[in-house]
Amino acid sequence: GSNARRGVGRASPRRDGDGENFGSASSPGDAFSQNSLENANPNDAPQRVAKLMAWRGLCSRREAETLISRGVVTVDGEVAKQGDKALCDARITVDERFGQSWLRSKITLVLNKPVGVVSNLPSSTESEAAELLVPSNAADEESVRVFDEAREWKAPLPGWEAGENNDAPGDARTSKTRRSNTSTHKITLNVCGRLDKDSRGLLVLTQDGVLAKSLIGGNGVPKTYEVTVDRPVSDDALAKLNGDVFLDGSKLRPMRVRKTARANDGEHVLQFTLREGKNRQIRRVLFAVGLRVTDLVRTKIGGIALGDLPEGRWRAMSDFECASLRSARRD
Repeated sequence: GSNARRGVGRASPRRDGDGENFGSASSPGDAFSQNSLENANPNDAPQRVAKLMAWRGLCSRREAETLISRGVVTVDGEVAKQGDKALCDARITVDERFGQSWLRSKITLVLNKPVGVVSNLPSSTESEAAELLVPSNAADEESVRVFDEAREWKAPLPGWEAGENNDAPGDARTSKTRRSNTSTHKITLNVCGRLDKDSRGLLVLTQDGVLAKSLIGGNGVPKTYEVTVDRPVSDDALAKLNGDVFLDGSKLRPMRVRKTARANDGEHVLQFTLREGKNRQIRRVLFAVGLRVTDLVRTKIGGIALGDLPEGRWRAMSDFECASLRSARRD
């Protein structure tokens, strides 16, 4: 049968953890990536079907496991089971009604986080970013519609509860939000790149496992910040920031740091572009060259800009924007 031809088999009893997404996504419905086929070697060792799905950019590893457990994934025409393996050139498809609709139902939001609000995991005395995701804070009616549709999504399979629409990558930071005046299910959103409590600006929250994997874990997607400091920045300090910089004994990825036009208005403003985000990295490297941060705002992640979104407001990310982040180039 096709299982023997393609090398499909049962996995060993050892459970694999969530893996990296090794491929770039195009759209959630693309179950068969031509790019992955061009690089496939029929003699490669069989891989777990869930890993192949993540590698092709169809979904995250955990989302793939959920789809397989629901019986909506086929490999060369046969229904895949948990633990199945296949060769790299196997044809993997996801049922349109029962699987792809679930992937398409996932939403991604952009929030302009204010100072004083934590990105996630608040203490009993702190406010969380997800608490701002209410209709009155939406930037437009379309964002409210997208949010409500995600909350009201109905599972097409018996036993597949709507709440399971919230599966998230294992290493993502999650926030939960519920509108108290409705009976619809709560949505779990992954915070993709936290901002400190005393920082503000662009925060991405998503249910999309592939998009989350593209933004977390040091995948090299550039993030841009405007940083105001307490005094003029010397040429020597600027050269040091653009050179080899170490934190906690490790060399950082190169940073691109330059003075901005706002500096001509009497403010001391730098623009940082980073491809990783160590704990309080910008504040610490500036302190090392004798500068103190008075304001830090994230303005861009990949091709997604904060723009004129007011502080404390949120909007739904467009399909085009989501696709650009899923396929963001990694170093």
